[in-house]
Amino acid sequence: MIVGTWLFATTALAQLHGGPPEQPGDAGGKPTCPASGFAPPLYGTVGVNGGGGQFAYELASPCIPQIVRDASEAVGMGREFPLGVKNVTTIIWSAKGSMANANGGMDKLDKLDVQMNYFSPAVRLAWTVGGKTTTQVYAEGKAWTEQGEGGAASPLAASQGELLASLIRMTPFGGIWAAVEAEGTVKVTKVGGKTVLTGTSPYDDKVEVTTVLGLPGKAVGLEPKLTVDVKDLPETVSFSSGGHSYVATFSDYRLSWEPDYRVIFPAKIKWTRDGKPLADLDVSYFHSNPYVLFPVPANSTLVATPTKKRTPFQEGFVAQKAALGGTTPKTADGHPDFTGAWNGGFPTPYGPYELRHPGTLEPDQATVQRGIHLNKPHYKPEFWSKVRGLDYSKVDVDPSWACAPTGVPRQMAPGKIMQNTSEILFHNGDSNRFIPLDGRKLTDEDFDQSTFDGIGSAHWEGDTLVVESVGFNDVSWLMWQGYFHSNQMKVTERLWRKGDLLFYNATVNDPEVLVEPWTTDTVVRRLAPAGRVGETGICEELDLDQMYDPYNRG
Repeated sequence: MIVGTWLFATTALAQLHGGPPEQPGDAGGKPTCPASGFAPPLYGTVGVNGGGGQFAYELASPCIPQIVRDASEAVGMGREFPLGVKNVTTIIWSAKGSMANANGGMDKLDKLDVQMNYFSPAVRLAWTVGGKTTTQVYAEGKAWTEQGEGGAASPLAASQGELLASLIRMTPFGGIWAAVEAEGTVKVTKVGGKTVLTGTSPYDDKVEVTTVLGLPGKAVGLEPKLTVDVKDLPETVSFSSGGHSYVATFSDYRLSWEPDYRVIFPAKIKWTRDGKPLADLDVSYFHSNPYVLFPVPANSTLVATPTKKRTPFQEGFVAQKAALGGTTPKTADGHPDFTGAWNGGFPTPYGPYELRHPGTLEPDQATVQRGIHLNKPHYKPEFWSKVRGLDYSKVDVDPSWACAPTGVPRQMAPGKIMQNTSEILFHNGDSNRFIPLDGRKLTDEDFDQSTFDGIGSAHWEGDTLVVESVGFNDVSWLMWQGYFHSNQMKVTERLWRKGDLLFYNATVNDPEVLVEPWTTDTVVRRLAPAGRVGETGICEELDLDQMYDPYNRG
């Protein structure tokens, strides 16, 4: 990290890992596994370096068998402590080798590019044979072809869509996700000296046999069997889907693609369908938790019946905190009083936050920070590769690492607020924003400014404070993952209070680069105990060009 002159509050490190258990009463006691085998989800918090405040990750359910936790940690999905086991949510990888064609033969691949989202779930498969590239996509139970990544779409045959839907489980992470979500219903057996995990995720899409085979029947669920070796690494995944049987085999795991983040992936992958070769692949590139999108076009083919929707981690965390209640103080004019330092920590029923293993702060932080941000801004397709490029680049492309102000909305909820009837002050480490509360109209002169924090005007909508800001430069980022913006951006922030909790989100409207307005995850901050000082500081960049690893921006 950048060495500079920073003055932090005494709780800064605790806040980075979610803070000490200051109010244990809201944790509800240490969780146990109910008879159903499925426990209600619980969440921990993790700080986001370079702005953003605290975000939530899902803690490992008490129902998950130890061998499943071990497998998750072995591949890099299991991070932080208390342990989270779903911290690889998207991947992107490339390979060469051979893949089955429509005629039953095998084609030699010039290249295969794969993008997967395990949370949605979704997959984009682009393969090149003889210089011709074909791109097929599955998401939200539908399938289609694309003319290049995010390009013009057309319907895809249902049989091909069924195949794509099945491929989501045919990677090590896909097999582990199924076992993790099956929780206490996972069957753990020993076969030939190896451990086999069998269980069905209640969130898996159910492929319709009638759609694929034209026969009477019902939706068929997956029951993957995951075999792990003595190092707890997945060796095979097998299951049936849409009237077909699938087997994926993995070998030659390597850390070389992501040595800093300690997420590993196999260099050799083999897929079969109904006992026949489907693909024999030599992996050449891999990245965990990249920026990938799967917007569903109108002209797509229904392939599967989506079942339960997964709850995004941050959304679940905010809902649990919002249910706590509490009395909200008001100012003399009857509006909620936001005055205070909003950097109090959140407890977990598992005890204080700690490092998972010695030396894992940056790897864990980077992996979790990327993995938990499921809500991605929808950039125009021509900018998708640019976002990934900025995210994977050296730290010097991130303006915040060079001591530029974090900006709005990246700084997210204020760390400290001072309020009277006519004006409100938002303070974050590198920012003081004085915002009038009279709802004054923003002028052309305001739009013409070039600032990091924007020119803001605030008004009340019931008990919600709404701040509209314009006049931004194009230097800052929306978030640290390379989410850039233009100088035409307009940001609308919303803040509301419930007891000692402050809730915040921001909507970004930037038609220059975004397909549609993007609303950030809602974050929640707790009022700090009386006397605690909010963070403050002056950043002086001293050694950006001397970092041991300039690509590790964790």
